[in-house]
Amino acid sequence: MTKTQRSLALWAALGATLVAASAWALWPKPLTLEVVHPHRDTLRVQRTDQGTTRVRDLYTVSAPTSGLLERLNLEAGDAVTAGQTLASLRAALPVPLDPRRQAETKAAEAAARARLDEAQLRTRQTLSELERQQKLAAQQMVSDSALTAARSAWAEASARQTAAQADWAAAQASHQGGWVAPGRQALAIKAPVGGVVLRTLVHSETSVAAGTPLLELGDLSALEAVAEFISEDAVQMAPGAPASIENWGGPPVPAKVLRVEPLGERKVSALGVEEQRVKVVLSLQNPPKALGHGYRVDARVTVLERPNALLLPVESLIRTAQGWRAWVLTDGQAQPRTVTVGDSDGQHRMVTEGLSESDAVVLRPPPGLVAGQRVKAETAGK
Repeated sequence: MTKTQRSLALWAALGATLVAASAWALWPKPLTLEVVHPHRDTLRVQRTDQGTTRVRDLYTVSAPTSGLLERLNLEAGDAVTAGQTLASLRAALPVPLDPRRQAETKAAEAAARARLDEAQLRTRQTLSELERQQKLAAQQMVSDSALTAARSAWAEASARQTAAQADWAAAQASHQGGWVAPGRQALAIKAPVGGVVLRTLVHSETSVAAGTPLLELGDLSALEAVAEFISEDAVQMAPGAPASIENWGGPPVPAKVLRVEPLGERKVSALGVEEQRVKVVLSLQNPPKALGHGYRVDARVTVLERPNALLLPVESLIRTAQGWRAWVLTDGQAQPRTVTVGDSDGQHRMVTEGLSESDAVVLRPPPGLVAGQRVKAETAGK
């Protein structure tokens, strides 16, 4: 090979190299995307909302009658047993009379005494007349009707005397003014059940009226939680559904739906949106000792459970006018595929048709992805 031929061959090889490098540089590179594989697992659709705990049976101990309540020695958190004396109630001190009221009661007492004297005189007169009629009747000098009339008059007079005696006693009691020392005997107010004192409503010694609340009792081993869910979620819940309470300061506590109340109430959310809220009561299973009455919790209720469902992250699915679509890698190329989906728990959605566990599905497909585009797969999470 001559020198000229060698030069031409060298330049030809250099040109071919430059063309190949340019073609490689200008050739579209595959798009690197994360892919996931559908997997089978149990799909649980849950709803969460805020709630509070409460004892299942709250007992408010009240004064059975008016009186002087002695100082309570119990504080919130103290344990009590059924039948234990919680408080003592003595007879209340009477209210002293003002001069005007005292004069009125004195006059009423005098009038009652006068009526009593009149009734006693009438009784003596009718009794004397009855004795006279009885003597005459023994001599058969009066008729039976006259004797019966005398007996009736004496009985009526005796009844009037008894009534006047009671009125005079009442007037005397009303007229007694000043302070009278209460009796020593006290009425013991006992605990209806065993539990813990949740709140003491009266602390110092004081006079109380009948029905005055004194303290609240409850059994903290029987706790329940009450949460207000929007009505659209509450209609999906049923008694016995699995649930739990979370974010109370400890690990989740298992629970079950005890009751879904039938009344919905209109509430305004923090964003100013009016919502219909329904109270759902959860029964806690083995509540921890640190959890008490009136604590704020998050209630989580399972409204749907699908075992062995084919699941796919919701980021892998695109909703179009024709339905749901996913991008599947086939021979290094992205191809759209129409799928049929079911329920979702917010993170995964159940796929009923169109995909299998062996399919590599693009996670978060970009908006500009076209059919047949070369894609370099990268396993999600790596």
